[in-house]
Amino acid sequence: MTFAAFLLAVSLAVPNQQEPSIRAFGGSPDLDRASTRVVYFDSAQQRFLGEIAIAYGRPQWRQDYNDSERFDSVTRGQQIRLGKNFWTSLDTNLELNMGGRSVAPGLYYLGLGRSHDDEWHLLLFDPEQVRSLRLDASQTAQAEPLMRIPVSKSTSAISKEELTISLSYDQSDPGKMTLRVEWGPHMLATSLSVDLGNEE
Repeated sequence: MTFAAFLLAVSLAVPNQQEPSIRAFGGSPDLDRASTRVVYFDSAQQRFLGEIAIAYGRPQWRQDYNDSERFDSVTRGQQIRLGKNFWTSLDTNLELNMGGRSVAPGLYYLGLGRSHDDEWHLLLFDPEQVRSLRLDASQTAQAEPLMRIPVSKSTSAISKEELTISLSYDQSDPGKMTLRVEWGPHMLATSLSVDLGNEE
């Protein structure tokens, strides 16, 4: 065997030491995943009327986010993810009115939008479109929203160290709710109501 042939044989026998271009992430239980849910039950007829559920990952607030210039640089004029890891989802089997917009029963992915003139919106995306493009939630900016729900922004009474999404309602009129998104000192809120008029 010539020296050149020997080198060729050795090179073929040694596996490629380069790092593979395709890698996987995750696999462990997502202990930061949370949800909020409202269920409607008719006690007189002993039947469920429907429910709304929001599932989301809970990122931690960091002190460097308190830098207003940094916060503005990553949010103003941007379409951004809401939550952590997998897409935040809204699943409803009831027709909703959110911030004056009609939302049909179904599954939606959620994101946030902030305009250059400081108007905030809750963004609803079609999961089918997101799946067809194979978009991760970190690529929220690349998805086209189905609708933009106006939300008001204020300061939370208590700073939330983890993202918190809640649905609050009055027992005397549970069909009317307030959806709140709180993270650090920030709070976004919008009205939400449930259409039970077609239930028999």
